[in-house]
Amino acid sequence: MGRQDRPLPDELAEKQALRGEPPGSLRTALEKASADLRLPLKSLVLAAHLSVVGAQTGSDRPVSGLQLNGRPEVVGADRLVGLFLNIVPLSADLTGVTWDGLARRAFDEERAVLPFRRFPYPASRELAGRPLFDVVLNFAHFRLWAGLDWHQEGPRVGATRMRDKSSHPLVVDVALDAVGDGMRVELTGDCALWDAEDLHRTAIAYQEALAALAADPRGPVF
Repeated sequence: MGRQDRPLPDELAEKQALRGEPPGSLRTALEKASADLRLPLKSLVLAAHLSVVGAQTGSDRPVSGLQLNGRPEVVGADRLVGLFLNIVPLSADLTGVTWDGLARRAFDEERAVLPFRRFPYPASRELAGRPLFDVVLNFAHFRLWAGLDWHQEGPRVGATRMRDKSSHPLVVDVALDAVGDGMRVELTGDCALWDAEDLHRTAIAYQEALAALAADPRGPVF
């Protein structure tokens, strides 16, 4: 994706971001499709993501990084302070697939890598001798915020904003607002590899993929 003929940076580079906010009706349609297909909304977003990566790279089996949470699953872990996020490689075959089929494949692929979600990405990269991917998807939904009692006295969440620094050439953040029906898609690209036109064109591709999936969840992936 982007300008593949240029070397990938090993250090943090100058970044530029493009943020879009699809209409609430798109999130509602995706949530309905998620319920109908009995798949997590994250799997639908991952399917759309892989379709865009495949289309832009010309690959029938694109590889992407997926950010996962490795917080310990024990009582009291929610009170631990630390960085529990890691990035793992994930791929799925796009050949002759429908949206629901691709979402199912994405779900199965993520489930398959879960046992390895705490294996550090730098170690994976070292073993491979090269970067394993040049695009990362981060799906965020802080659903616990929606369950807070806003009638009590104390601090309240009125709005959220994501900010990140990454050495990866492209990071795609898809975030569902904890309050309301908002949904944000933000692309952050390395300025040496991505210009504003690249990001704008790719952002449109993401919105089109998500809209196509929501409109016909069992239809063919374009």
